[in-house]
Parts: sequence; C-alpha cells; structure tokens
Amino acid sequence: RLLRGPLAKDAGGLALCKEFSFTSTDDPRHQAALKVIRGWADELRKNPREDMPGSKPCKEYLVWLAKRRASDAIEARSMRALAEEQGTGGR
Repeated sequence: RLLRGPLAKDAGGLALCKEFSFTSTDDPRHQAALKVIRGWADELRKNPREDMPGSKPCKEYLVWLAKRRASDAIEARSMRALAEEQGTGGR
C-alpha cells in the first residue's frame, strides 16, 4: 500500500506524487523500494516494536520496571502512613 501513492493510476496506483512516480510495478525503482519495505517488514516480524504483538521487553526495561514498582510500593506505604497520621489528629 505504501507504494501506491507514487504509482501511476493506469498501473493501479494513486499517482499522488507529481515529480517522482513509478510507471508500473515492474519499474526497477519500484522493485527496489518494494525490496526495502519488505526487508523492514521482515525485521519487524523478527524483532517487533514494543507496541506490537510478540514484543519482548529488553533487560534494561525489566530492571527499570522492577525499580519503578518498588518505588511505587514505597510511595503507597508513605501515603497510607500520612493518611493514618492525619486521621488520628496528626500525632
């Protein structure tokens, strides 16, 4: 779909690009661009982005997440302690 914009209408494209366009899907430039795009797609299937199905978080993220959860737990305990203190008249 990405290459339909610069592809001529009579070749099934949208002809959206005035200065740069492919006359057909057999155009060597079109084939080269298609090869690059397919390479990107293959790479994404092997190594999906974080927002894609099958993504596996990196080690650094897992370390950060563990620290963040510990920090959140400390903050939650502190908030409960403050709330209890305020509820007992500030003693």
